Amino acid sequence: MIEYTEYENDLYAITLRRDTDLKQGTNFYTPENSSLQLGTSKRDKGYSVDLHRHKTKPRKTENIRETLVVKDGEIEVGIFSKEYLIEKKILKKGDVILLLAGAHSIDFIQESELLIVKQGPYSRSNKENIRGRKKS
Repeated sequence: MIEYTEYENDLYAITLRRDTDLKQGTNFYTPENSSLQLGTSKRDKGYSVDLHRHKTKPRKTENIRETLVVKDGEIEVGIFSKEYLIEKKILKKGDVILLLAGAHSIDFIQESELLIVKQGPYSRSNKENIRGRKKS
């Protein structure tokens, strides 16, 4: 299952559940203008992708997008607008979430292992901790 978290006409997150039945071919679930794309590829045995590279193109990124892949365990992700909690999502082994807008929190329900993907360069000093915001 693919879940879209939207609030006031903005897309905040896309969650790809581990049991999602993937469509044949390469398919993307993000808007074309998203600075980080989320897609899947399902191919038959023997299929090959030709040798290629992606063209260099100057890009301007103002918002850092983040993807979490749950390798093991269980977490709860809070998705926030500027002022409100929009939704909480429980993610388990094999689930993926792409965080596109707003702020987020992560609570570890079980001992967990996450794969984290975001645009770089990344510096911990650029992380904006938001104090005083209620998580629930």
